[in-house]
This record gives sequence, structure tokens and C-alpha cells, in this order.
Amino acid sequence: MSRVPDLSDLDLQLEDVEDYSSEYPTAEEDIRTYAENDVVKYRRGVITSLFYANKQLVMIAGTALVVLVAIVSMASGGKPAPAVSTDEHAPLILVDPSNLDAAITDQLTGELRKMYEDKGIGPLVVNESNDGDTPVQRALTWLSHDYNQDMDRDTRMARYALAVLYYSTNDVPTELNPDPKTWYKADRWLSKDHACEWHGVDCDEKLHIAQIDLSRNNLSGKIPIELAALNEHLTSLVLSENFILMREADYDALVPLTHLEVLLLDDNNLHGNNGLPTQFQTFVNLKKLKLSYNLFKGNINSAHSNQVLAAMKELTHLEMEACYLTGSMPHRIGHMSNLVYLYMRRNSMKFNLDFLKTGEMTDLFALWVDANEVTGTIPTEVGLLESMATLSITNGTLTGTIPTQLGDMSSLRRLWLFNNELTGSVPIELKKLSDLEILEVHHNSLKGNMPDGVCNVIHNSGSDVKSLTSDCDGGEIWCSDTCCTECF
Repeated sequence: MSRVPDLSDLDLQLEDVEDYSSEYPTAEEDIRTYAENDVVKYRRGVITSLFYANKQLVMIAGTALVVLVAIVSMASGGKPAPAVSTDEHAPLILVDPSNLDAAITDQLTGELRKMYEDKGIGPLVVNESNDGDTPVQRALTWLSHDYNQDMDRDTRMARYALAVLYYSTNDVPTELNPDPKTWYKADRWLSKDHACEWHGVDCDEKLHIAQIDLSRNNLSGKIPIELAALNEHLTSLVLSENFILMREADYDALVPLTHLEVLLLDDNNLHGNNGLPTQFQTFVNLKKLKLSYNLFKGNINSAHSNQVLAAMKELTHLEMEACYLTGSMPHRIGHMSNLVYLYMRRNSMKFNLDFLKTGEMTDLFALWVDANEVTGTIPTEVGLLESMATLSITNGTLTGTIPTQLGDMSSLRRLWLFNNELTGSVPIELKKLSDLEILEVHHNSLKGNMPDGVCNVIHNSGSDVKSLTSDCDGGEIWCSDTCCTECF
């Protein structure tokens, strides 16, 4: 039976910097694969964004393409091309409502109405005229078929909530995914087995559902509010890399989930027009939030986005890469003393690094803000961030010099500053970074010699990946072939 791992298993450990390789690759070939997958996600998001910006034109073009395919098919004798697919999908489980015991169905309907009332999630809506075709009706029909008089009410309600999730996200067409097919894996779902045995469901020692992980499982549709039945014990909801489509009002379904500590919804089709959804301020216990590669737009430094962040006092991990966000870095960020990981790259934000001056982000381990318009200089206060192991500020407009205080960041292992407007020289103080394995400063306006001490630190590191790049190929930095791994 599945058991919930300790929450620390889900995050990188500062005590042992090597552990961050478990989430971020170290081998060169793995880094390349990671980067390629990253680009695929980014391109998919761009295509989706363009779809919404030019929806009518896309529909016309799609209709024309269908007509063209039909003409070609008729011209070739009308024989369709053979379908080729390597994806395997679990069959959708449906129960015939005509074979149910009406007394049991009525009893369960009464229990469900009481549960909806107790959880404050609105009335149970059961429409008999739709032939049991809504997720709620399908779940009720299955629950009636699944009825076990010896099962306690809480267990039954939990199974119902999972059944609604199953029918709300399984083979549900949307405008972005009109032919979604079913989940890839649904082992033991809607079986007589305890829900703790169902694929992606983990329970605590008392068999309460604590974690749901259905990432990369071809989910479509949207998250249902019925998960409120699991709220008391549900601490982790992981639905990354699916096709879930939700807009502002749809996030009301997440409001009851006040005990969540982990919410991973990256790489879906989540929409927002003004930064973070207001409903997310209900997540007062949240520690890890991943929303990257979605369609959140608007000013992330809006009043309500800062209000949401202020409510997340326990947050250690915030990831909103490639979300089309605008505005400056939320002013609340600099006061989030528990924040360990911050990934905001590939947006359309414009900000300076003053949020690092507060002195409150002492636990910050990783900061990636590249591919935004990062302005101004690197503050000297960055030297106080002794826990930081990886810092990426590339493809921006940083000016000024590389501060010598970077040499005080005793845990720093990877530093990317390429494609900026930095001047001065590479400070010799970086040789104090005994764990440094990557330093990439090419495509700036730096001058002088690459310090031998910096070369020695990187080449003597125990890492499988060593990278030291600069403008030493016709540029104004001198760096020998045995020092720099690549010259630009």
C-alpha cells in the first residue's frame, strides 16, 4: 500500500547541495534533454497563446485544412491513412444507471447533499434528464454500483470525490483539446480496492488520502470542487504536464483545499489575466507552488497578487516560468523569508534586483529570472545570500560591474550572467567559491584577464559538468584554451 513520503523528499536539501541534481540534471546529455523539453513546453505555450489571440483566424484555417484533406482523400480513392499511435490509454469506466437499486441511489444522494452542505461547496446538482452524462451524475452512478454498507461515510465520500475527479478530467473535450482521449494510467481506479491502491493516490498511516499525483497522465477538463471532501488530509495535488483548462472562475474549485502544502499545476492550459488568481490566497499552508508554462498574464505586481503572496507565509518554492506575466517583481517577494526557490524566467516582466536588498531572503537557494528585462546593477547585498547555490540572470539589460561580494556566496555552484551589458572585469574574489562549477559571462562588455584562481576552482570541482565561458574569441577578455571551456 502506498504511503506518503516526508515532505522533505519533495524539495532540495540545503544541507547537501549535491541533492539538487535530483531535480536539476548535472550530466551534459541530461542537461541537453532538459533544455530541449523546456523549449518544447515554451513553444507549446506560445502556440496556445497565439490560438487565443487569433482564434477566429485559426478556426477558419482549420476548416480549410479539413476540406483540403477530404478532397485529397477522395482523389486517392477515399482510403484513409492508417492510424499510427504508440500511446496506450486506459478505457473509461462507465456504469449503466438503469441497473441500479433506486433505494441505494436515493440514500447516497441524501449523504452527498449533506456532504456538500457541510463543506460549504454549494448544492448537489443531479439532473436526471441528461442520462447521467455529467461528472457528478457519473460518479453518483458508480458510487451506487460500488455501494458497501460496511464502509464508513468518510471513506465513501472520499471515493466519490476521486470519482468526480476521474470523470471531470478523463476524456473531456475542450476548445484547445477537442479529442483528448482517456487517461494513460488508471490502475485500480473505480475498483473495489481501497482508494489508497489507486494509481497516483497516496495515503497517510490512517488511510486518509493525503497526496494525488496524476502528472503526465493526459488529464483534460478541469479540477472539480468535490475534492473539498478530501480537504482535511489532502496535502499534495500534483497534476503537472496535462491538458487541464481553467479560467478565473474555475479556480473557485480550489478554494476549499486549505491544507495543501504542495500544488503543482505546471504545463497545463491555466488562464489568468491579472497575475496570480485571487482564489490562491486560501493556500495559507502552501510550501511548493508550480504554475510554469501556463497562460497567466497581466501585472504580477498587482495589489491582489501581492495579497496572495502575503497569505502564503510558508511558501518555499515559487515557479512561474513562461507565463506571459508583465510588471515588476512583486514587492512582497523580498519579504518572503521562507522562500528557497524562485523561478520567474521567460516572462515579459521589467524589474531591478532591489528585492534582494531586504536582507530577509537568507534561505534563498536558487534564483532564475532570465529572459526578462532585468535592469540596473547587481546589488552588493547579494553577497549576504550565503545559501544560494544557483543564480541565473541572463538575456537582460544588467549594467555595472560584477560585484566582488559574489565571492562571499559560499554555497554558489552555478552562475549564469551572459547576454547582459555588464562592464569591468571578472572579480578575482570568485576564486573563494570552492564549489563553483559553472560561470558563464559571455556576451557582455567585460575586459581584462580571466583570473587563474577562478579557472582553478572550476576545473578542480568534483562536478561532471564544468563550464567557464567569456568573450575571449575576438573580445576583450583574455582566457586560455585550458581555462575557458568556450570562447565567444
